[in-house]
This record gives sequence, C-alpha cells and structure tokens, in this order.
Amino acid sequence: MKIPFNKPYIGKEEIRAVKKTMKSGWLTSGPVTKEFEKQFAEYVGSKYAVYLSSCTIALQLSIQYHKIHDDIDTAYVPSLTFAATANEAYNAGLSLEWGDVDPDTWCLEPVDLQKGEMAIPVHLTGNKAPTTYSGPVVEDSAHKIDQDQCHGNKNMVCFSFYATKNMTTGEGGMIATNSKKQYEWLLKARHHGISRGPGASPMYSVDFVGWKANQSDILASIGIEQLKKLPDMDEKRRAIIHRYNKGFGPLNTGLHLYPLLVRNRVSFLKKMKAAGIQCSVHFRPLHQMKAYQSTKKLPVTEDIGSKVVSLPLYPEMTDKEVDYVIKKALETKQVL
Repeated sequence: MKIPFNKPYIGKEEIRAVKKTMKSGWLTSGPVTKEFEKQFAEYVGSKYAVYLSSCTIALQLSIQYHKIHDDIDTAYVPSLTFAATANEAYNAGLSLEWGDVDPDTWCLEPVDLQKGEMAIPVHLTGNKAPTTYSGPVVEDSAHKIDQDQCHGNKNMVCFSFYATKNMTTGEGGMIATNSKKQYEWLLKARHHGISRGPGASPMYSVDFVGWKANQSDILASIGIEQLKKLPDMDEKRRAIIHRYNKGFGPLNTGLHLYPLLVRNRVSFLKKMKAAGIQCSVHFRPLHQMKAYQSTKKLPVTEDIGSKVVSLPLYPEMTDKEVDYVIKKALETKQVL
C-alpha cells in the first residue's frame, strides 16, 4: 500500500471554474478575486479580506504595517513553526525574541509585550494559540481556517492556501482584518503602493514603496470552490483524527496536521517509508538552525522538535489506509 503525506481534494468543480475564468479573458486580479475575498471574509467573520500570492507575503505585509504605523522593532515569535513566521519578521528588519510553547497545545506562550514589540502567535497544527497581548498581534493562521474565527478580532490574521493546507488554491494566502484603514493600506501595499484615480481613470500615483503580492483570478476561482467544500473537508479530517486518536491514545484536535512523538525519528521515518507511508517533520526548532543560531534555551520546543513527526492526513484517506498507518507506526516500536 502506498500512502502519500497529502493529496489535494480537487474535483470537477474546480476544473470547471478555472476553465470559465480562462475563457473570460481576465486572468490576473479582478472580479473573481474580489468575489473570493468577499466570500472568505464572510466565512471567517471579518469585515475585509485581501487575497495574496502566499501566506508568507501575507505575514510580511501585516508585519510591515505594524512596523510603519506602530513603530515596531521587535517580534516575539515561536521557534516551533515554519520558517516563514520568523523569516518575514527578520526580513522586515525586526529583531527576533524567541518564545517557548505550551506543552499541551504546542502554541506560543503569551508574554507582556514592551514598547516597540509585537507578537506573531501560530495556530500550530490547527490548535488555537492565545492571541491577547498588550501590543500589536499578527496571527499566523496558516494551519487554521474556522468559521467566524475573525469576528470582532482586532488582529490581522494570515491564512495559507498552499497545496497541503485545509483548503487550497495551489499557492496563495489571505489577510483578514476588521480595520478599514488596514484594508485600504493592504490593497495598495500588494500592488507596489499604487493608488488609482476615480472610476476607470488610467491615472495613478505611487503613494508609498510597496510590494508585488496580488494573486490571479485563475487561482481565486479554485478558492471559491474549495471554500464551498471546506466544512465537508473539515468533517472528513475530524473523522481521520478521531481514528488516529483511538489508535495512538493522544487527543489531537488540530485539523491541519497529525503530529506524533517518537523515540528515534530517523528510524521511524525509515521504517514508515519502507512500508509505503510518507511522513514529514513539523517542525524542527528555528532557533537551532544555521540561519539564526540562537543560544536561548527553549526546553519544551527543543524536546518536541527532536521527536515530532507528522502522519498522512487528507480528506480522501480511507479507514483502511488510516488503520494501516496506525499498524505500521506501532510496529516501529518508536511511538511515545
């Protein structure tokens, strides 16, 4: 049996939508992008949403907004996360303050922010991180898309539509916000800082030095169809997680990844690969990487980071496949 780590849940609906957009003659950001933004904002409960080329650039623009408008120079970030969380704070010119994670949720432990500091909590594996801080917050929600999660939320929330995420547009990301000021700045920021004259006027002005981060109507058309399927995909993921939990004992609840702690990761991954099962690692601590080389001690992060693996998890997994993964994982004698 061959079981991939992930398989996008794409059907004829997405293919039809892409064909329709291709035939429309409008391929870049346009009416389909606007419709996707509208529907996504309604789903997560925000007033506004801005569709972008990746969650990475969503983080970058959100961080840049606070750097410019709130005079931020330091970001409090978890080490147990994907590189983009810390990379984009660093690329924005901020100093990094590494934080450890809660041993139960694996999410960033909150602290009292000082003047000039912001926090970037990550909803790791789909678990909700604490997001109430004394200063600006950008939520890395690449692993979590819930109905109404942004209702009344004062933070910028960044989502991912990468191929392995809860829903996908192949590549892409979104910022949800309830601030009109942030929304209007983001619309300019994603397109070189340009503002245009009223109506269909070709006249424009570069109001500030921006970025190239807009996304295409082609991929937005996939997003509209995926959003319709998201509740069903979530239910399928919950069923798989429940079956995994019965087999392994832990009570994992996040819908994006199914993490497992093992004694010897190299041995475990080798045996699972031999059994035809593709696993992955989410995540190795960033503060121990060559790029950062921090001497700070983060005991919970370091312990998890040395033992964690991620098992296959996608809506089309059958009970037979899930049971096979459980059986082969337990046979390794490495599961903690």
